[in-house]
Amino acid sequence: MRVLLLVNPSAGGGRAPAAADEAARVLSERDVAFARVESVSTDDLTRQARAAAESGVDRVVVVGGDGSFHYALNGLVGTDIPVALISCGRGNDFRRNAGLPKGIPQAVDVALDGEIRPLDLIWTGSRYYIGVGGVGFDSEVTECANTQIPLFTGTLAYTLAVFYMLYAFVPKRLRIVHDQGVYENQVMLAVFGNSKSYGGGMKITPEAEMDDGLIDVVLAERLSIPSLLGLLTKVFSGSHLGHPAVKSFRTTRAELTSPDKMELYGDGEYIAPVPVTLEIRPRAVKVMSPRSSA
Repeated sequence: MRVLLLVNPSAGGGRAPAAADEAARVLSERDVAFARVESVSTDDLTRQARAAAESGVDRVVVVGGDGSFHYALNGLVGTDIPVALISCGRGNDFRRNAGLPKGIPQAVDVALDGEIRPLDLIWTGSRYYIGVGGVGFDSEVTECANTQIPLFTGTLAYTLAVFYMLYAFVPKRLRIVHDQGVYENQVMLAVFGNSKSYGGGMKITPEAEMDDGLIDVVLAERLSIPSLLGLLTKVFSGSHLGHPAVKSFRTTRAELTSPDKMELYGDGEYIAPVPVTLEIRPRAVKVMSPRSSA
């Protein structure tokens, strides 16, 4: 077996190189042939993953966070090369949603001998994402967490960003054309999930599955600040779907337009401004997952 160890050296506040060192040690102990490459940019992660697939490696193993994984899998779409993740980022939601182990030796085991699982992706017209995308309050919180709270990680970073944006956010007008018709209203946020959580474990689309061929849409309509805060406390458990201001549905396609400025983030990364159209791409990428106990 030939493996590419693709490392984002800035992931997790610079923790990725040490994680890659441990992964390399484990691979060496198991007599696995591998090459180690450190990316120099987000685009380079995509290029290196694509080049590895074209060179005929058997695995691309990403050492980084959800953003690193996002860019690498964009280079592997349309290939038969499975991708694995050794998770050491800020939010680590893909690790949670896919049931990946925290320990690096165990993550290497999954990368080498786990189950090859075809997963869906959401196409945005310019890039794919595998987790959760959002516009409105959601995306402005993500931007704040990424750019204004660099010293904190995971749920804490997103929680601090939420409290900041509670007082800065203005509701947006949004129109969504979807499989069942048209939705149009003022919203606080709109999310489009292929998996259950984002923001370090916030279960925003708790019923989403990564291989069901559907996008889970969750919308929070205009709320007062106290009501929004109360709603957001329910997101951590996924119990917000019963709130009267929350609407949800599933679709294979969502066409977003708005007269207001809105920007789509996916997997915690900036994607594109609205208008934008999202489409599910079933079984678009092969991901190494833990083997079922059944």
